[in-house]
Amino acid sequence: MKLTVQGEHDLPPQKEWFYIVAESGKHFKACFSGKKTKKLISLEGNEEIGLATKGALLEREMVYPVYYTYADPERRGIVTKETLEAYGGSEVFLKKTNITREDRRGKKRDI
Repeated sequence: MKLTVQGEHDLPPQKEWFYIVAESGKHFKACFSGKKTKKLISLEGNEEIGLATKGALLEREMVYPVYYTYADPERRGIVTKETLEAYGGSEVFLKKTNITREDRRGKKRDI
């Protein structure tokens, strides 16, 4: 899953990564990448953002727990635009908090 930021925003540079906390409580490192079009990417693997989204949909039984497309000929485990709209919309909102967390080198990172 790829998330693209639309419009003009005051986003941190790519080297200033931060933590994202998903609805489930799981956290992962992320940053914004790109010059003209900004994309939100996970530094711990591209699947982290998709897994966080799919986890929220699984909890609400909006998709089935299928992780390999070849095992899902009916496509009941695939997150589609229609699934996201039924969930409440196809937009993701990120909110910066006043909370920070130290990384392994002792630098405080935003959450």
